[in-house]
Amino acid sequence: MQARNKFKSNASSLLTALLLASAIAGISSGCGSERVPPSLSPESEDLDPGLDFGAAKGFNLLVVTLDTVRADYVGAFGGPHGLTPNINALSTRGVCFHNAVSVAPITAPAHASLFTGTYPPTHGIRVNGFHQLSPKNHTLAGILRRAGYRTAAVIGSVVLDASIGLDQGFDIYDDSIDSGNYHGVQTLERPASTVTDLALNHLAGWTDGGPPGFLWVHYFDAHHPYQPPQPFASRYPEAPYAGEIASVDQEFGRLLATLEASDLADRTVVVVTSDHGEGLGEHGEETHTHLIYESTMRVPLIMVPGNLLYNPVHIRQSVVSLCDITPTLLALLGVPASDGLGDPLAFDGIDLFDHLKQPEATRRSTVYMETLWPQLMHGWEPIYGLRSPEDKYISAPVPEYYQISDDPAEIRNLLPNADRHILERADHLRSALSLFPGAKEPVIPVDSSDTTITDQLTALGYVVDVDSATPGPQAVKPEPLSTMIVRWQNRWQELLASAEARDANTREVLLRSVALSPDNSSAHVKLGEFFMNHKEISKANRCFIQATLLAPDSADAWMRLAEVRGANKDWSGAEEAIERAHRLAPDDYRVAMLEGRLAFSVGQWDRVIEKMLEARRGAPPVLYKKIDALIRRAERKVREDY
Repeated sequence: MQARNKFKSNASSLLTALLLASAIAGISSGCGSERVPPSLSPESEDLDPGLDFGAAKGFNLLVVTLDTVRADYVGAFGGPHGLTPNINALSTRGVCFHNAVSVAPITAPAHASLFTGTYPPTHGIRVNGFHQLSPKNHTLAGILRRAGYRTAAVIGSVVLDASIGLDQGFDIYDDSIDSGNYHGVQTLERPASTVTDLALNHLAGWTDGGPPGFLWVHYFDAHHPYQPPQPFASRYPEAPYAGEIASVDQEFGRLLATLEASDLADRTVVVVTSDHGEGLGEHGEETHTHLIYESTMRVPLIMVPGNLLYNPVHIRQSVVSLCDITPTLLALLGVPASDGLGDPLAFDGIDLFDHLKQPEATRRSTVYMETLWPQLMHGWEPIYGLRSPEDKYISAPVPEYYQISDDPAEIRNLLPNADRHILERADHLRSALSLFPGAKEPVIPVDSSDTTITDQLTALGYVVDVDSATPGPQAVKPEPLSTMIVRWQNRWQELLASAEARDANTREVLLRSVALSPDNSSAHVKLGEFFMNHKEISKANRCFIQATLLAPDSADAWMRLAEVRGANKDWSGAEEAIERAHRLAPDDYRVAMLEGRLAFSVGQWDRVIEKMLEARRGAPPVLYKKIDALIRRAERKVREDY
């Protein structure tokens, strides 16, 4: 959870203001003229009969995920048309799914579902950071690579780095977040402009006449804190979330322009979607993770099958899930969904193009959604839900039922005063949810012993309260979600205030410690570590230099000096410090890890593998994921060089 949005008024009021501004001022992103809005252009509710298995065989595939983008902030889905002209233009050439929803309002589980075609209980990732995609899962990238595709990904944030396992099947998984002067949270995310620059390098490789390519591009910018670059910061001073989306749309336009200019567009399937939305104050939730209302669950979804459609198609009557994307794409590309040994894969999702050609009475009627963040992070009740095109049932301490078709903002929970018809329908959904495979099986509590994970999540704006969490919901008193989220907001403010107070107090204590004991090497190391954690690199460097002067035989002091020199890209200085640490502690796994990280920074891939394997022999198991992820990345680099 993150700091409160400066623009706290109801999201619908913000949208109204943006729509009015667009109409009066003709807001433009500066990326060229906008096509006729899809709502005003010819459209069809019927899928082209040509979208059968293998219709796009041999086509390239570009999947773009816009982290934290609500569907109603995209013009093609009812948002302000001037905000997203490039996405709107794309929608005039493809299939728009107006009832697309996420599986969870959390980045890692949602992306895992998108790329495995399965729900979170199946693939196993339920929250950010603490769960890993096991090799038993088969990803879209892995299936396409076995079919001869070149596969690459460019990631916008460490929340999706290789350690969670989504790199499976990718030849190149670029999750290296440089510590340059990026807007937003330094070292933990990179801006859309950088992501696009890297993605364009991969698109250029598609023009060589080789095998088809699959590229996944992940933009993280719309995630809190909202800090849009210029000119969008000035254009949307009271609506920075909208400014972030406009900025991302501009960068997405650069991708589209490159496809068009290189004549790749006709033979490239393009998919644009989001992992989840953003609360923006609706139902008391400022951001996401805790609730499964439409504000955080409804997402944009556009599929453009190259040049195979003559008119845009808008699907409004069927509800679709992120886990439908992989089976749909495999069918469209004509790639059998098998495990590599010839055995067919079982998906929770469906091939949408085949499914939507069936009689409406035989179509799937509901999709599953969940959030286990309240349970695993706070020891509260997990929340599950089923969504149909018309209604939604939410399984919570106090259950809720909404008729989405009449109440899209989910203002009226119909259960307290329900008539017989409503009770029967809600009971039907409740029964269906209770039978959902694995939805309510016990979930292993998260392991918070790796403070690197909790530190990263906190830096990205999530306040992790793992210490207060319990494995199950039995300790929680039933309460409505509306009061639960208020209780969480209060707890969140307490945690933020406590963290700020601890920081200020810690700084004062450490400075006083150095002043009282200027010859104490450990005091300088502890103060330097504090400065490192707060990105005060030059101060940290001075502390660690002083520590090595006071205690030249301290391996810890030399390791810290190596780290800070690496952060400053002083590679030779870092190597010198590591050599001193190695002489003092030749069997310390931390030295080997530092050597491996330094080798990665300077492109010595074989040495990375050697040193990380050496580190793994002495490291605690909690570090295995991080070590193994770096080894896999180095191995891919070795293959690329050959």
